[in-house]
Amino acid sequence: MTSAYDRVFFALRRQAMTMAAFWLAGVGILSWMEVTGVGSSSFFFWVRSTISLLATLSLGHSTVKLGWAVWNFGSMLPIFSKKMLLMFPKMARARSETAKIVVHVGLASIAAMLYATFSVLSMVPLFFYFLSVALVIFLRIILPPAAIYLASSTDDRLKLLFALQMRAFVGVTGLLDLSESLDGDVQSSLKNPIFLMMLYDSRTREDSDWTEVVEQMMDIVPLIFLDTRDTTPGVLCEVKKIFERDITAKTGFICDEQGTCPALNIAATTERVLDSSIKISQQRLLTDIRGLVWKARLQNDGNRNDKRTLG
Repeated sequence: MTSAYDRVFFALRRQAMTMAAFWLAGVGILSWMEVTGVGSSSFFFWVRSTISLLATLSLGHSTVKLGWAVWNFGSMLPIFSKKMLLMFPKMARARSETAKIVVHVGLASIAAMLYATFSVLSMVPLFFYFLSVALVIFLRIILPPAAIYLASSTDDRLKLLFALQMRAFVGVTGLLDLSESLDGDVQSSLKNPIFLMMLYDSRTREDSDWTEVVEQMMDIVPLIFLDTRDTTPGVLCEVKKIFERDITAKTGFICDEQGTCPALNIAATTERVLDSSIKISQQRLLTDIRGLVWKARLQNDGNRNDKRTLG
């Protein structure tokens, strides 16, 4: 675990505390205004309507993602969600995500208390808004992602993962090392678009946990995209694991411009015939990613190596 991760995730936890202080001040001022009669009815109507809209959008976001997960994983969803939850403490983002959930649940509790004690109507939409945000974060923790992208941690690969995440909506994760992109000033890192990848990043805090998390993710996700243009030891290890686990049917092997897969050549797996449909170029992947993740679905009997295909 690099110091860059530690610095940025510490800053995220600190931001959560700053946000909590901001909302506490807002809740206090709004409650005081409503109890003392300061402010017009139109003002309170606007505030309640705006917060209700935000809560509705947040809940809608969670509903769509939960619906996709139920449709995709079916009866296996509770099992896979349990595995995700058990993996979560090993991930670099674990403490920052936990802090955000605690903050929002705490704020919801305060809003509920103010409504129960002083009948502050504005606390009702705030209560649901805070809980809806906590739900979004919680689902981000327990819902299996749509796909995992496996590659070396170069700038080009980080940019590709970011592009896939922006297009997929239902979550594409990776275990790439973002530390070099995050080195330097922490505040600059937080403004870097690559930073958004950390919301779904499955990078582990300890390198010793990497193998276990990769293997479990391979078993859980509907789709795997392996960048065979890279020939690093980590990528070659991932190639080996995919063939050992017999999950090529749900793996897209990203090839180079000539349509070849260098990592497969080095890993000596080309003697096994690959269906040409599971070789995919970067451009095609970027074009088709949304359709691929929405069409991927659990195909057979719920065993560890369920067949999900790119077709």
